[in-house]
Amino acid sequence: VREGTCLRLRDKPGVVLKKGYCGFNDYINGTTGNSVDLLTGYFGYSFCEAVEALSGERAVEKKQPAIQTKQSQTMILPSPAPPPFTRVYAYLTRTRGISARTVQRLIDAGLVYQDAEHGNAVFVNREHDYCEIRGTLTYGKPFHGCQKERSDNFWSLGLPTGDRPMAYICEAAIDAISLYEILRAKGPVNAAFCSIGGVGNQKTIDRIAAQYAAVLAVDNDEAGTKCRERNPEIPFILPASKDWNSDLILMRKDNGK
Repeated sequence: VREGTCLRLRDKPGVVLKKGYCGFNDYINGTTGNSVDLLTGYFGYSFCEAVEALSGERAVEKKQPAIQTKQSQTMILPSPAPPPFTRVYAYLTRTRGISARTVQRLIDAGLVYQDAEHGNAVFVNREHDYCEIRGTLTYGKPFHGCQKERSDNFWSLGLPTGDRPMAYICEAAIDAISLYEILRAKGPVNAAFCSIGGVGNQKTIDRIAAQYAAVLAVDNDEAGTKCRERNPEIPFILPASKDWNSDLILMRKDNGK
């Protein structure tokens, strides 16, 4: 649906495309992405099909939205840069306030690396079927993308023990890491810190809640409120700011770090 200089998806009115901007904003889920993310996340294209369609290398037939017709897709991870991942390391420690110890732990575990072509931070799960990509530049609008092979895949930090271990459900990998940092500063933690890639991914919330003693730890905003209202049976915690990374940065400032 055309609205002035914007286009809005008819069946998902929260998704808006602006003229002159190669990407979209999902005002319901609070997420953004590029044109490839739009085609793979909302129209059922695989990553390769989306690239081919946008580059015009071959015609790709129009598909229905992925949530209705497509349960899985082949995911191609960005090629890693040779270590050390200096741009990712600087971005996570200086801009995001994450400790050097935790960054190194994530790199050693293969849960984050630096994209060879663009220097982006790539957060990938252990199964390599879900990833989030974050631009590491500190100026302009930061790039943010998400890929997954199934609609209920997610990223997580931590391997908790126990008969029914705890898992915190966050919107993004950086928020999950930030919450881990905040709780670790208070003492040992025995929980998984999960990223679902946006509050609208209800299938992922259901999957985590079936496997863990889940706690909703999504953003302190309107979209987060709707998510908590949609899942009244799941206990929740709220960041003091909009999100956990903002809380972590404030905590670092208060501690003089």
